Amino acid sequence: MSERFVFVTPSYNPVGGVVTMFDYLNHALAIGFTEVQVVCRFPVGEHEPLFAMDRFRSLLTNEHVSFHLEVPSQLEPGDLSMFSWPTDYHTLEAALGPESSTDQIIHIVQNVRHANPQFAEGYGVRILGRRMSRVSITHEVTEACRPFLNPNSMTDTIVEGHAWEYFSLTRASGLPNPIKVGYTTWKSSVGDEVARILRDDPRFEFEAIRSTAVWSELRELYHGCDAFLGCPGPEEGFYLPGIEAFAAGCILIVPDVGGNMAYSRFEDNCLPVDFEDAEGYVAQLQSLAEELPTEIDRMRSAAYETLSLHTLEKEQEGFAQVVSKLRGQI
Repeated sequence: MSERFVFVTPSYNPVGGVVTMFDYLNHALAIGFTEVQVVCRFPVGEHEPLFAMDRFRSLLTNEHVSFHLEVPSQLEPGDLSMFSWPTDYHTLEAALGPESSTDQIIHIVQNVRHANPQFAEGYGVRILGRRMSRVSITHEVTEACRPFLNPNSMTDTIVEGHAWEYFSLTRASGLPNPIKVGYTTWKSSVGDEVARILRDDPRFEFEAIRSTAVWSELRELYHGCDAFLGCPGPEEGFYLPGIEAFAAGCILIVPDVGGNMAYSRFEDNCLPVDFEDAEGYVAQLQSLAEELPTEIDRMRSAAYETLSLHTLEKEQEGFAQVVSKLRGQI
């Protein structure tokens, strides 16, 4: 049985989808693959922000990992491969050997927007109908895509794991005065609108990250704030900032944007708000300022408890099961 696994990544930027892809690369190494090839249209560099992360840095010098601009040789029977961005499928399809099949290609589906005909000019939906193997990162993603899935394809759900321990901070005793509120503007400017509305309210102080940030900068933001405004796009596969805010003990205010409901339990471990509703965020913050410390600590404890459902160890176990199933079929 081949021990080669080929991963196609759209970039080496440490955005959520790429981070998840490289987590799976580490899983492949951990379960015994001895030849792991990374294919990207951009040349790899040791100073890429992705490799500033401890768990990925050693990949650059790992004797079992190599980096390429294209798949270096045909995918033979038994080889496995994985991609995420829809159009990267063709890179792997073109590399299939004459005795190989598309079942050897795993599409890791990372967003409910794959079921949106407007995503990727409709290609995200169309590719769901092609025969290949699939892994969805949340049950919400699976259900959104189900109407379009090829009925003859193996489809599994492996609930997203994350290295949230990096962001961990233990807190208790309610919220301070003023409440420090953090947010990012990568996908939405709603946080800026909330800050503008509350700029004269001495109960709140705001801090934002406005550009691509390394993990140390994100951790500093989470650790420096007491409440975190989830400002996602309209459709998400998981929305990592939410689980990172949980780990840091922040009170999360976030809308339902699909995949984040894998961990968001409104009024239990986080607070709900309508998408892009600045006044809704304002109302929730004002309510927090009046909340009893016991209620804040209850919600924070519930958030901490949620973290155990989203570990990289659980994700790796699920991946090992999928690989075992595939090896029995191809």
